[in-house]
Amino acid sequence: MTLGIMQPYILPYIGYFQLVNACDKFVFYDSVQFIKKGWINRNNYSNGGEKRLFTIPLRGASQNKIISEIEIDIMQYQKWKEKFFKTINQEYRSAPYFEEVMGVITSIFAYDGKFIAELSIRSIIKVSDYLGLKVEFEISSKLPKSPLKSQSRVIEICKELKATKYINLIGGETLYSKSDFSRAGIELSFLHPKILSYDWLGKERLPGLSIIDVLMFNSREDVKHMIRSVKTG
Repeated sequence: MTLGIMQPYILPYIGYFQLVNACDKFVFYDSVQFIKKGWINRNNYSNGGEKRLFTIPLRGASQNKIISEIEIDIMQYQKWKEKFFKTINQEYRSAPYFEEVMGVITSIFAYDGKFIAELSIRSIIKVSDYLGLKVEFEISSKLPKSPLKSQSRVIEICKELKATKYINLIGGETLYSKSDFSRAGIELSFLHPKILSYDWLGKERLPGLSIIDVLMFNSREDVKHMIRSVKTG
């Protein structure tokens, strides 16, 4: 069984879904320290043809808390959501898959809880369902607690979930040791994200945007082809 582990990001870029698709089981790593100006509550999208950042407002966010403890600022959230939907409508209403993708986005933000991790996880699961990705999801904060950190904790999670292979994005090469994983009976490999270009009306889209942009301009089958276009090693 191939396992992936990643912090829950809000509507992440396509490389995140390439990792999800490469796994049999995927763990949302919400039991680690929250990092400000990360991707838990913000991402890039197209606004006026330029790359802009959307940021979901949080309440009392601190790097002294773990991700699962961070709350959305409900008082600001409703106003933010209205502005966000207005911008999405203005930017993407002429996109070929606007109606169906707006249905997905609307269902994501119908979330009425208070934790950003739950909303971010919801965004990834809803998009995965839309694309028909076959993967089982777990949440690290619901697993037995452990004093272990970093690589040791990842290996422990692999053992708990009976994974024989662990796959991480290529950036993890500096964090994880293949020999350490091998001694634990786990094969370690790294995924090299491949971001394929696409265009609309002859204009190439901006790179590194949230999955929103990819979905708006590409059919489900085309997006799944992009997601499969990766290599591991």
